[in-house]
Amino acid sequence: MWKKLNFIAVLAITMALALSITGYAFAMTSAQSEFNSNIAPEIKSFTGGDKSFTKLYNKYEEAIFKLNDLDREQINPKDEYYKNNWIQVLPAEGEYYYALNYKHLANEYKNRISREYYLWLMFLEKNQRTVEDGGLMVNPDKIREYLIFTEEFMKKYPDFVLIEDVELEQIGFRSIYLFGIENTPVFDIANGNRMNPDYKKSYEKFLKKNKTSKFYPEVKKFYNKAKENNFVRDDNFEKWHYKTFNDKYFK
Repeated sequence: MWKKLNFIAVLAITMALALSITGYAFAMTSAQSEFNSNIAPEIKSFTGGDKSFTKLYNKYEEAIFKLNDLDREQINPKDEYYKNNWIQVLPAEGEYYYALNYKHLANEYKNRISREYYLWLMFLEKNQRTVEDGGLMVNPDKIREYLIFTEEFMKKYPDFVLIEDVELEQIGFRSIYLFGIENTPVFDIANGNRMNPDYKKSYEKFLKKNKTSKFYPEVKKFYNKAKENNFVRDDNFEKWHYKTFNDKYFK
């Protein structure tokens, strides 16, 4: 009897390992296959320049979207294929997902794209995990820095091929900075709807360091109104808050 049970146990373990290895190979070969079939041909035809690179960049993004439609449980984050390659694996909500390795792309193509494209790719890499699971993974003051970065970038490179993408990122940062995000709100319900001290410090820093920003009037208006209300959100403040700033966001 015990021999039979031991045999069954060994068989179960063997099957589990086989399935695990199969899943591991599936994830690895899927990424490699996607690169070989849809990205490699574009690399061969890439001659340099921002417009040409954007077509290639779009292929990279399409590959990521496609791979993320597969079963994420198949992903093995320790796979050597994801080290210093075009694709990386990041954690979110207890599982993993595929993401572009912007730093790799920036360094791989930096001699064949403009400096602004290189800087934008590096920024995307730095900003990639700013928000996870409905909350900020960084101090709110980082959002101030990102907001200023996009503003200065757009002034310096108004003809950048992805200028609309930069603007969309900026709109998102503005929204987070003035309204917060689900799990990192500006006003903390658990603390009597008082303003989160990290946001408060960042607004004060903004008003001291970023007086030439186009967002300065908004931040100043918001901060002063909050100060008048003892940095507490009540119903009247909430109505004023959304009426004053939300309409502009959705234009």
